[in-house]
Amino acid sequence: MPEMTYFRLVHRAIDLYNEGKLEEALHLIEKFGDVVEGNRAQILNFKCCIASRLGRTEMAMNIMREAIVGTEYWYPYEYLLQDNDLKSIRDQKEFTDLAEICREREIIARKEVRAELKLIMPLERSFTQSPWLIALHGNGDSVALTEKNWHSLLLQGYSLAFPQSSQITSHETYTWNDLEKGLMEINSHLNDLEKEHDITGGGWVLSGFSGGARLALYSVLYGDLHPKGLILIAPYLPEIKEWEGMVRNLTRKGLKICVLCGDQDSISFEAGKEVKRILDEIGIPTMLQVVEGLDHDFPDDFAQRLSEMLEFIHN
Repeated sequence: MPEMTYFRLVHRAIDLYNEGKLEEALHLIEKFGDVVEGNRAQILNFKCCIASRLGRTEMAMNIMREAIVGTEYWYPYEYLLQDNDLKSIRDQKEFTDLAEICREREIIARKEVRAELKLIMPLERSFTQSPWLIALHGNGDSVALTEKNWHSLLLQGYSLAFPQSSQITSHETYTWNDLEKGLMEINSHLNDLEKEHDITGGGWVLSGFSGGARLALYSVLYGDLHPKGLILIAPYLPEIKEWEGMVRNLTRKGLKICVLCGDQDSISFEAGKEVKRILDEIGIPTMLQVVEGLDHDFPDDFAQRLSEMLEFIHN
């Protein structure tokens, strides 16, 4: 049985919710919500929504109070006013007061948010001697949620760069929905890196998870980026059909591409296979790894699979 992770908990709970199994979804979150390492604000939000849907208004308000007053999280004001899951508690005065607190925090957060770049040095080599990997977090998460999946590369001498999107949606939750804005931020980070480090000497690799994989591919298709390789993990690619013409132009960039997805991933499995089909037709070296039983998440043996993908790219 695979270990429960934040992403597995969220996707399994959503599946149960969509199947109308609200009690099971609530039980799952109560069992694992305090155990998994992830975005606790989102876990509490989902728990509150289910409790509200079940008509457990006192429980829902207690959870909302814990999130907003007890831990100072915030949720989008418009979401709080419009989401159907919260209908049963929306007429309570305390709900209105908590929503107003969120509105004020949201204004401040959107005003102060900036695109950021976190760098991590390999354990035994300097930045200037290392190959580079740039990893993009997914939509609805953050660098803090996904960076540990790439840390195994530090033992192999890689320098890691983690761009943090400026597109904030909720407490410590970010997205790359505006692809052009995301590309501008990636270009800015690369320009800053190149001023101090030789990132091209070892052949840098661009990677991403889910919506981050979408931005990684978009950046190579529509931007002036020239990585040695792309690594797309559980890629969210709703536009892959309309991007096919641009994908076929990748032969001019001389890169290798790796795609990893689970056979139970309704978001990325078909898109991953479609990318492989197109790239095979035009002769771009491509590796597709399909993980049996995996949903929209990193596999437990990701460190080994990542090493295999990088070996494919660099050799």
